[in-house]
Amino acid sequence: MRTGALVCVSCALVSGCAVGPNYVRPEVPLTEAFRDAPEGATAASIADLPWWELFHDDALRALIEEALEGSGDLRAATERVAAARARAHAARDALLPSLTIQALAQRQRIPFVPTFSGLPTLTTNEFTASINVSWELDVWGAIRRAAEAASADYLAVVEQKRGVILILVADVAQAYVELLELDALYDLNEETLRSRRELLALYTAQMTEGTGTMVQTANAESLVYQVEALLPQLRAQLAQKENQITTLLGRPPGPIPRGPPLDLAELPEVPPGLPATLLARRPDVMTLEQNLRSAMAQIGVADAALLPPINLTGLAGLLTPEISTFFHGSQGEWLYGASTSWLAPVLGGDSLLDNRDAAIATANAAAASYRQAVVQALADVADALAGIQSAREVAERLSLQVDALKTQTRLTMDQYRVGTASYVEVNLAVTNLLSAQIALVQARAQRSISVIQLYRALGGGWANPLRPESSQEIEDSRPRP
Repeated sequence: MRTGALVCVSCALVSGCAVGPNYVRPEVPLTEAFRDAPEGATAASIADLPWWELFHDDALRALIEEALEGSGDLRAATERVAAARARAHAARDALLPSLTIQALAQRQRIPFVPTFSGLPTLTTNEFTASINVSWELDVWGAIRRAAEAASADYLAVVEQKRGVILILVADVAQAYVELLELDALYDLNEETLRSRRELLALYTAQMTEGTGTMVQTANAESLVYQVEALLPQLRAQLAQKENQITTLLGRPPGPIPRGPPLDLAELPEVPPGLPATLLARRPDVMTLEQNLRSAMAQIGVADAALLPPINLTGLAGLLTPEISTFFHGSQGEWLYGASTSWLAPVLGGDSLLDNRDAAIATANAAAASYRQAVVQALADVADALAGIQSAREVAERLSLQVDALKTQTRLTMDQYRVGTASYVEVNLAVTNLLSAQIALVQARAQRSISVIQLYRALGGGWANPLRPESSQEIEDSRPRP
């Protein structure tokens, strides 16, 4: 490895080009289509939609807009982008000469003999002003590679900000769906409580008339209390879910406005697109790619450290004994000069080679992390697609089951009233119906959540019309060696 480093150095000496490897995206294992993707999948993807077109609930749109305006995490990410941009510009500016202005005023007393002799001493004044210029010639490309690394670091932070936006949009949307799910469960339990109170009234009347028993009345009464005990728990869960949403919005706890109920939610089509698009869409994957680009540029910086830097320095100024004559120089002297330094490392060569080995290992680790992130992204999309398919089928079957149980419950009640069914059959029918209705609410919620998870897994939803950060703005801010 160290012999290879010396070969690279020798080539740089001959050619004068920037040392170190140029970035090439690593090969990653990509399939032609996502697993469990609909047949005939094309490049069109649900992730191409901005979030305000994906979600058709005006209340949810308003919540997401508020979150993008008020989130402290997003503001912090924006400031990190600004800091990274400044560092990238500073790295690029290192290619330019540095100019400094120096002013010096000095007064000296020089005795001819020891002062106790009483003889006079010499007093001198000296005023100097000079302009100093220094410039490190980037012969080996060290500064260009450092600027390339800083540029990649900046773009990595930009992708991290997009990741914050993506997570924020998905979290708000999922919490909102879960809030609608709790609303539906609360309404369902209130409806169940009304029906069980009606049964309790019926059983109580029959017991009074002598056609019923205390056992069935007590059983009906316990079922009423069972549902009444659930309602406070659901109210607490509703308040906690609202608090979770307001935290995402960046404001104190309070009520959350709702749109249409969960069973009326309009779900979009979910084409996943093609796996290759993940490389340019997922913020986490793109962040790791920029980290790899930066790490590879740092190899060039380490290579350049093995070579002697070349510095040009120069100065021009005026030296005068009187400040009154400073600007016309009749009693002063002009100062000027230039120098070139070529500093070759003599000792510490092993540590420089060690630094290069460390840079190579860091780049290899970054490449491994990038490949693993791509594999994980493919798995995330496959999981979301499987979840969507499962939730859709479950919701369809449960909807049919609920319809059948409603019919069974109605017929069982009719039979009970004419004495051909027992109260046990009535209670069982009502309980089965409630269980199926709860499962249907949960399946519908999971169906919506699976769509949100697919949108997130595909890397959609980061675009923000309130805070536009266009690709052109990013490109204009990119440091150019």
